[in-house]
Amino acid sequence: WQWQIPAALALLAGFWHAISVALGAHYAQRAQMELLPSTRLYWLEQASLVDPLNARWKLDCALMLEAWARATGDEQRLRQALRLCDTVIRLQPTRSGNYKVKARLLQAMGNEQGAERALLCALRLGRTDTEAMLRLGELLEQQGRTAEAIRWYRRLVALERGAYGRYKPVEQWQDIFLAAGKVRLAKLLLRQGKGAQAQQLAQEAETMLERFLSDYLPILKASEPEVAKSQEAFVQSVLSEAKSLHKRKGG
Repeated sequence: WQWQIPAALALLAGFWHAISVALGAHYAQRAQMELLPSTRLYWLEQASLVDPLNARWKLDCALMLEAWARATGDEQRLRQALRLCDTVIRLQPTRSGNYKVKARLLQAMGNEQGAERALLCALRLGRTDTEAMLRLGELLEQQGRTAEAIRWYRRLVALERGAYGRYKPVEQWQDIFLAAGKVRLAKLLLRQGKGAQAQQLAQEAETMLERFLSDYLPILKASEPEVAKSQEAFVQSVLSEAKSLHKRKGG
């Protein structure tokens, strides 16, 4: 009996955990099927409650609250999202994506210093995180710290010539954030009268983004339609900027 009781308790705990995980996945699946934001958020919250150690459901809740806050201007929901994001970071402290979400929330709340710190944390964890580099460059540029922004954009663009560019998975060769970094850098170089460099970067970005739309986006639409929708909108916006720059003559 001395060993049977602990074994039975361990078995019961494992069984309860399996039920919690399965129930959380079921609720999250229900959330995906809902069209109303409030109903979708309800099921995500239920998933998070029954499976409290699953960071994914909490992060999905935070993203849902963020989208809702941006649509309605409700800062209270942004604060809720930030609290959830902090919980996610405690559960997954080494995942760079969590810090990028936190940075976006902090920036939306006007805390640019906090957003910068979060992006630097993301880059300490993922030194080749192209989105984090792009967002940090954009944040610095918005603050008028142009020289620092240019350094980060150059660092981002330089990844293409290193191991990152050579060994990325095939479907990620045309990296949209790296292409966006080329466009951001081209704009700043054009202001400095470096037209030839700016034109070259804009042309390279245009080629990369068009290849993404033709080669990778159809695959993404089939596997993750919601992600595909947001990325297509982002790519089309950056592509429009790249084409505009490509047509201009440098100073």
